[in-house]
Amino acid sequence: MAIALAGLGCTDGTDKGDADTASDTDTDTDTEPETGGIPHSYTDDEPTCGVVGEPVVDRMDMTTWPTGAFLACEEFQADESFEDCSSLENVWPEDVLEAAWGGRPWNDRGCYWYAETVCGPEAAIPDACCYVFKDIDYFCNVEGRPFRVDGQARTAPPGTAPDWRADTDIQLTGLSRAKRRKIAQHWADAGRAEHASVAAFSRFATQLLALGAPAGLVAEATRAMADEINHARLCFGIASAAAGTELGVGGIDVTGSLDEVTHESVLVDTIREGCVNETICAAQAEAALEATTDPAIRAALEQIVEDEQRHATLAWKTVLWILKTQPELGSLAAETFAQATARPAPVCSQAQDDALASHGIPAEAEDRSVAARVLADVIAPCAAALLNTDDPVRVQASPTAKA
Repeated sequence: MAIALAGLGCTDGTDKGDADTASDTDTDTDTEPETGGIPHSYTDDEPTCGVVGEPVVDRMDMTTWPTGAFLACEEFQADESFEDCSSLENVWPEDVLEAAWGGRPWNDRGCYWYAETVCGPEAAIPDACCYVFKDIDYFCNVEGRPFRVDGQARTAPPGTAPDWRADTDIQLTGLSRAKRRKIAQHWADAGRAEHASVAAFSRFATQLLALGAPAGLVAEATRAMADEINHARLCFGIASAAAGTELGVGGIDVTGSLDEVTHESVLVDTIREGCVNETICAAQAEAALEATTDPAIRAALEQIVEDEQRHATLAWKTVLWILKTQPELGSLAAETFAQATARPAPVCSQAQDDALASHGIPAEAEDRSVAARVLADVIAPCAAALLNTDDPVRVQASPTAKA
């Protein structure tokens, strides 16, 4: 199951397998100099990368992160040796950095490192796979369009802001207290994500105005804000019904969220957060809908799916408009798509199984499977078509395709 976008020459096709395999370590030991990598064997007088020492990094504190070129090392796994280290052009920075620093930035879900590889593998350290990186950054995937400031996805804490809950009756007969708590937690988390999306689209509409975007794009962004308000109310209504008490949301921190607006920054954020994140999450919501039997939750998901598909299409249309008016940004768009699609895809469920699929909570493995299909069968071909199209204005949403 996935979203298809007409006018880009791309539709949903057959399953091409799990997209997670894209990040498998390449054990190619090709040492030809023209590849840009450092050969795997040296004589004493040959240069090395010239950066020694591994920085002490607290992944929860940005002030400890390196600001220039730095060395990071990944220890060998069983039966590995220096000859198994990936060549420079095939190394995945996030894998090395997570191994070197003990995890992902900020949290263990949805956040990934970005960095440019400069040199390596470092032959002066033959007992690990070491590389020099620079320009470190990070990105977090969350449900829907995230409200991302300086790379960190922000959501509001639980609170009592009025009117953020729709009156909802869901089927709870036969459910244990533990399962009710899980339903409440899942839908409250979804509500906070949808609430944050209101802020994201508010900023997006302002950015479009600042860039002189067509009125139609601004109108769609404004409509998306109203959609997300409705989604948040639906989610908190489901969560409150499951919890047996009113659950809500507080205020969200918007400090520093609109410091600079450029075509480049809007292009990159729209690709990451809209073309990739929203396209995947819309398909995951549709997959959850197919397994849901509770009438109230089905009604909520039907509305969410319809709206999120439209929001994803808005992102693709925005990228097309930017590339039409700023064609010199084509290489930046290509690089951003390559980075965003190479990383683990967002998942909206943390469930270990499908025991609560009837209440809109699929197994995490199902979310990952849907994401893999969408990455391979929709996003990758649509991005390729978008970057080569001669007439960007023809993009239109098509009905959802079934895989």
